[in-house]
Amino acid sequence: MQNRNSILIVDDEETICRLCHSSLEADYETVKWTTNPFESLEMLKKENFSILITDIKMPGMSGLDLIHKAKEITPDIPIIIMTAYATVKTAVQAVQEGASNFIHKPFHIQELKQTVQNLLEKERLKRDNLRLQSIVNLLQASEKIATIHDPEKLHEIVLQAAIHETGALTGKIIQIDPATQMTKSIFDFGNKETGQYSQELILNESSTFSDILDHFGTSSRLSVPLRSTDEEKWILELVSDSTNGFTKADIDMTSILASQFAIALDNSTLINEIEELFLNTIKTLAFTLDEKDAYTHGHSQRVSQLAVEIGQRMHLDAKQMDQLGIAGSLHDIGKIGIPDNLLQKPGKLTAEEMAILRTHPDKGAKILAPINRLKNVIDAVRSHHESYDGRGYPQGLAGDEIPILAAIICVADALDSITSDRPYRKGRSVREAYEIIHSCNGKQFHPEVVQAALESPLKLLDVKATE
Repeated sequence: MQNRNSILIVDDEETICRLCHSSLEADYETVKWTTNPFESLEMLKKENFSILITDIKMPGMSGLDLIHKAKEITPDIPIIIMTAYATVKTAVQAVQEGASNFIHKPFHIQELKQTVQNLLEKERLKRDNLRLQSIVNLLQASEKIATIHDPEKLHEIVLQAAIHETGALTGKIIQIDPATQMTKSIFDFGNKETGQYSQELILNESSTFSDILDHFGTSSRLSVPLRSTDEEKWILELVSDSTNGFTKADIDMTSILASQFAIALDNSTLINEIEELFLNTIKTLAFTLDEKDAYTHGHSQRVSQLAVEIGQRMHLDAKQMDQLGIAGSLHDIGKIGIPDNLLQKPGKLTAEEMAILRTHPDKGAKILAPINRLKNVIDAVRSHHESYDGRGYPQGLAGDEIPILAAIICVADALDSITSDRPYRKGRSVREAYEIIHSCNGKQFHPEVVQAALESPLKLLDVKATE
């Protein structure tokens, strides 16, 4: 039974070429030979050979030069050197150029067969190991992709995995507008400059590897289109240099990752919709909680507005501002789990009652825990009663251990509480509220937050001061 591998033999002696050919042709699918090293390079460009066997001394081009040029065409091809003039220096040079083994002339036919067989087996094991590692990497990437529901993070993970597995220089994920069919780059990775694309691989249902693969030029581009269930179109695009190019395995790997990305993106959209519904339900509950008591009417909304104004003064980014607004609205959601008679008690709370009340930050964090993308919001809700000096609750955090969103809500909550009526006291003036906040600077409150809050009158408190 023939082995499906193919072999190219190059030697300036036709007798040697014919001898090698006759000894190997029965065992391998294709065995070709030439006495012209320049012709062998053209053959390498047109066909995929499993092994190159070449003499080291030939007219016009030495075996070492041939190895070097052959590796430029087919970087991974294993090469056997035939020579009657082997020296340590020659061996070192041949290995440096990429030779895999030597056969000393004159050689026995069985020695040639065994050398070829051993080298092919070594290459097979190498491919199997690489394939196994790629499968392991793919499984790990797939597991990671399946747990991510943030589209931006999905872009990053998929693209990094594709670049790592294919050895591409750069990559990007492109979105196609369904209405205009215009494209825009959503996420780019890598910034190495590349030349013009002479190899452009665009996969579709009818694409075959032989149709799209071209090894020439300064760089190569692989574009894998994908479509999500909501009819959005995306392209996973990779760019490689011509030395390494893209292999069939690279294309298969990229296609699998692209499919994983499409599935994960659809799941992300669905999960985000569910989380948004859950969040809106929680916001409604928080609003209802405020409305139950005339004294806390509108408190959470005001805290959210004050926190956002302070956050703007502190130059938080857009994502933090969005999280701050949500955290301000939900900071007291844990009070759903606190008895009404305790929340509305007109007098001072006992130590036991205070201990119960102080559980509301943790209760709030647990209520919000199912929404994975709200980690920073959850942390802010849990920590909005922590004090800068470490005397707050529930964890006794201090200084920069306290999330900055929580530190902002702490000040906003205090400002609204001080200026609002409560069952056990009348609300104080805005001026008094500012004085109290200033006096607790560096103790209960974060200095940077206090500075931002007091640098000029807050708009919402100005409104309350005129009421």
